[in-house]
Amino acid sequence: MNKYLLYFLIRLSLTITLRLQFSGWVNPRVCRFIHSRNIYLQHGVSNPTTDDIRRYVVASQFAYFNKEDPSFECSLNDLKKNYGEEVVYTPFFKDGTEKETDVKRQIIAGYFIQANDLKRHSTETVVAFRGTKRMHLDEWKNNMDSIPVLRHFIKDSDEGKETGKKHPVCFSLWVHRGITKEYDRCRIDFLKKMKQVYKGGELVFVGHSKGIVSQLGALDFVVQFTPNRCFPIHMISFGSYKVFADLPGGDNPREIFKKMGLYCSRVNFLRDPVVNYPFFRSYYRHVFDTGVYLKQPPNSLLEHSIFNYKRFFMDIPPYTQP
Repeated sequence: MNKYLLYFLIRLSLTITLRLQFSGWVNPRVCRFIHSRNIYLQHGVSNPTTDDIRRYVVASQFAYFNKEDPSFECSLNDLKKNYGEEVVYTPFFKDGTEKETDVKRQIIAGYFIQANDLKRHSTETVVAFRGTKRMHLDEWKNNMDSIPVLRHFIKDSDEGKETGKKHPVCFSLWVHRGITKEYDRCRIDFLKKMKQVYKGGELVFVGHSKGIVSQLGALDFVVQFTPNRCFPIHMISFGSYKVFADLPGGDNPREIFKKMGLYCSRVNFLRDPVVNYPFFRSYYRHVFDTGVYLKQPPNSLLEHSIFNYKRFFMDIPPYTQP
């Protein structure tokens, strides 16, 4: 190899390394908001503010813990600080594990979080789906199962169960197969609790990483409870990957979300590689209306942890507008 070319490559490598190492000293923390398609305002709905996103990231982290986890009390205190002391949280479970007598064997899929007398809303219901836990190997296996499957969204009804007649398909979407499996594991308990808990008012679906399953939950909720739902419904994802594929034979995900009154915001660090997964599958697409991209001094090359997202929003001043 030419010695000048070798010298150039070494200089380039050292420069990049030093910039990553010391950029936290020369560049302050920056929160950069980019709203790529601002269709919120077209319907009279404002974009989520920094204070809104702060509350939603706290809810997303809270969804990771049940009462037996060591971090539950600390996370609950953060929840009360952001939603008020009167906040009510109701868990929903996977695989019917709510019936387990041993709490440690219960697998929580997420929480319904309800708060009253907020500064912006009189009543708000946040549906927080949990991301992947480190020790749940079956969830990691589903995360890697990125083969697209065509999922048909059909309205269930007691009348149809009695007569045996099937309702027509509302719409069909190509969806990440592993995420579909994850949603089906908690679907029955989620819809049952949703019917019991939600009585109207502001409704927001949130989730971190695998918590993007909340988008399937929101679509299913719209199909099953259309007459009783509010409009619009917000979905906020943190560091989540792509789960909808644009393939022949299925409906356009963006058009379906728009038709159903679902508005998506995607929040992620600029160096979070998970948001580009599935890799090497170009037909997968992010479905979002506004993008919030975060930039901060690099503590590590992987900024995917929910704790990094929470720490970022806990450190910046409150009540700032994007």
